[in-house]
Amino acid sequence: MSKYLTIAESQKILGLSKSKVYELKNDPHVKEILGRDIIWEKNPERYLEDDIIILKEKLKRHNTKIICFTAFKGGVGKTTSSGEVGAILAQKGYQTLLIDLDYTQCNLTSDFGEEDEFEGKTLYDVFRMAKTIDEVIHNSRIDNLYYIPGSIRLSEYQAGQLKRTILKEKLEKTNFDFIIIDLPPSINDATFWGLNAATEAYIPVIPDKYSLKGIESNIMTINITKEQTNPKLQLKGLFVTMAQKGTTVAELIKEVVSDKSLPWLNVIIPRRQEVVNARNNGHFVAEINPNSDLIKEYNKLVEVILNGR
Repeated sequence: MSKYLTIAESQKILGLSKSKVYELKNDPHVKEILGRDIIWEKNPERYLEDDIIILKEKLKRHNTKIICFTAFKGGVGKTTSSGEVGAILAQKGYQTLLIDLDYTQCNLTSDFGEEDEFEGKTLYDVFRMAKTIDEVIHNSRIDNLYYIPGSIRLSEYQAGQLKRTILKEKLEKTNFDFIIIDLPPSINDATFWGLNAATEAYIPVIPDKYSLKGIESNIMTINITKEQTNPKLQLKGLFVTMAQKGTTVAELIKEVVSDKSLPWLNVIIPRRQEVVNARNNGHFVAEINPNSDLIKEYNKLVEVILNGR
């Protein structure tokens, strides 16, 4: 007699979100792997165990979105955006991995602990072949949210010492719904490690003329990476962060769009003290105040990530 697995059992084996497991019966890639439609029963919904075992071995990361937040300027909310978006996606049931590539500061890492706590279990240890990628993925306090800590020791690698596709190759052995990469606020090797691994890039911009100055070179770097080494990379859009009441945000965006036809998203993240308060207490705002206006705006960004424009 054939054995069937429940949605929960299949989810545990495949490491996918519940929604992804429900969608297996309609996934053309699954049909391609099995050579037929997956065998399932409707009430209650469950899948043939043999099919799930095959998929565990052969299902690739073809649907994984690898997102990078990039800005060639510090203090624009890049790390905050990485953490809050990751927390929201995890809360929605998506298996989400955060990667801290900003080794100059490791602020995303500090949201989970001090850097010395992760000694020997960071991305640096993967690059020096001391650990596999799975061995440096840490569980977070939030269900479905995982992270790879940053390390200042990544700075030991001289320019060009590691190939630009190294992170992409390492991530091919993982299986997540979303991977979010926090990049450095400048152009260095880590910037290219992240851009070459990513499928989508988002640029946070604070509403002032100095923040706007770096956009052109930021977009140029993304486009060059797409043309030369990572054809899957797409610039999905720019969004405003740290907007204060009474500023001429709308007018500023309108002016810039008119001049440069940049892909602005309808997302304006307000400046809020609750971000600092949450971080000081080791939390994301999405955890402690999911109904705040800040999280409502980040949810707009998450909708773009999930469903496109």
